[in-house]
Amino acid sequence: MKKLNSILLVDDDATTNFYNEYLIKSMKICDNVHISANGKEALEYIRDSKTFSSSEIVGDENFCNLILLDINMPIMDGFEFLEKYNEQANHTSHNVIICMLTTSLHSKDRNRAEQHPLVSGFISKPLLEKYLSGIINNNFS
Repeated sequence: MKKLNSILLVDDDATTNFYNEYLIKSMKICDNVHISANGKEALEYIRDSKTFSSSEIVGDENFCNLILLDINMPIMDGFEFLEKYNEQANHTSHNVIICMLTTSLHSKDRNRAEQHPLVSGFISKPLLEKYLSGIINNNFS
């Protein structure tokens, strides 16, 4: 399985983040996991880690390959994050995979996520090894 530079977990639930980080590291997918409690923090991290800047990402361990994004968060939710990310990102320079990871069972949320051009998947919590392996194998082989 390909090893990634960095994974960004965007979720306001500390227990979920602890579990997801443990799973990612135990699977040896990457050593660098960053956690943001909401979309606003995530955008600030992405901007600071140069994920938007293609000229500075080569070999940068902070460059984010994968974002696991919750929907319901305070300050800036997952869909608001997607809109702001879309405004700021240079999508032609590199590939960042975004998967929604949520407890929302509402079909409206699933449909909205599946129709969003930046979203590569919609996964119900909890994150399981088979789902994470599938994301890596389908997007980073």
